[in-house]
Amino acid sequence: MEIKTIVFSCNCAHLALSLDKIGCGSAMQSKTIVFSCNCAHLALSLDKIGCGSAMQSKTIVFSCNCAHLALSLQRQRGAERLRLYPMNLMRVMPPKGLCRLSSFHKPPLLLLLSLMKYLVAISIAGSDSGGGAGIQADIKTMSALGVFATTAITAVTAQNTLGVDAIQGIDPAIVASQINAVFVDLHPIATKIGMLFSKEIASTTAQLLSAHEAQNIVLDPVMVSTSGHKLIADDAIETIKEELFPLALIATLHKFEAELLSGIKITSPAKCQEAAERILDLGCEYVLIKGGHFEGDTMIDYLYNNFGLVATYTAPKVNTRNTHGTGCTLSSAIASFLARNCDVPEAVGNAKNYLTGAITAGAEISVGGGHGSVNHFSEHTKLITI
Repeated sequence: MEIKTIVFSCNCAHLALSLDKIGCGSAMQSKTIVFSCNCAHLALSLDKIGCGSAMQSKTIVFSCNCAHLALSLQRQRGAERLRLYPMNLMRVMPPKGLCRLSSFHKPPLLLLLSLMKYLVAISIAGSDSGGGAGIQADIKTMSALGVFATTAITAVTAQNTLGVDAIQGIDPAIVASQINAVFVDLHPIATKIGMLFSKEIASTTAQLLSAHEAQNIVLDPVMVSTSGHKLIADDAIETIKEELFPLALIATLHKFEAELLSGIKITSPAKCQEAAERILDLGCEYVLIKGGHFEGDTMIDYLYNNFGLVATYTAPKVNTRNTHGTGCTLSSAIASFLARNCDVPEAVGNAKNYLTGAITAGAEISVGGGHGSVNHFSEHTKLITI
């Protein structure tokens, strides 16, 4: 039988016997078979028709609420060769999401059970002991937006609202272990990348994200401070350009980072677009050049892709010193909305609205003696399930 995909949608245990008659045993050569049913008896029947070693289909997808089916198939195929995924996860996957899933772990069988799952995202970034930026800001942001936050910590900082006192990079092998631990079990559907600290960590991150076929990657490289000073070594910047930009769906950059990467002094919207074109040549699909460091009372962010300017986002400047971690908050908010199945322009717009609300809500709050944090929970959503 040379059928690429077969879909069965029924609640009938007798389906198994019918399948036997049409050759769902060793003769079935279809690439994908999808069963959508709620029948516990189907498991035992499938045993009889060759859902063991004789089944030659490349991918079998079961959407059902039957625990017996899993146990039965484990006996036939071996528990160590099975992976469990929620069928409804495909709602938030990009086109060809099923193919992405089937190639992810490359098991001979995908068993998708209709269990409720959280939307999962991962932040790969440094820790801020002051709680306003980095991993801490990412966890708060993702949680406020209804997304289950996971992390891989690249560096530990000793800092507060007054400044950074010390920083220690994490062993790249430990960073790799964190990324692997999250991807093999929790399967994040969006990734935010922040400070990577070193060339080795940047390269390790790129290799692992490629190996796990990570999707919806938001790259916020944290290379240059808001005063224009480099925060990481030149070789780390080159590694990020060469290995991580080609993986990114979108890169989020402030003015000084965009100038560093493009070699263009941004003095006008025309220069902004010229800089964006050079940055897009590094391989990302979109670049967002943020307007927080441009002159004027209105902040304008510019979103570009290879076809030119996609959208602009305007927001009034809020008179406050509590702006620590706004870049981290914006990029993790974009990742959260991508996990919620928004396209890039919509995700950026929603993230901008969230950030503006967070800045406004925290504007008059005293947090430490320096530049405090935004109010990440000025609006919040319970964790979304699918």
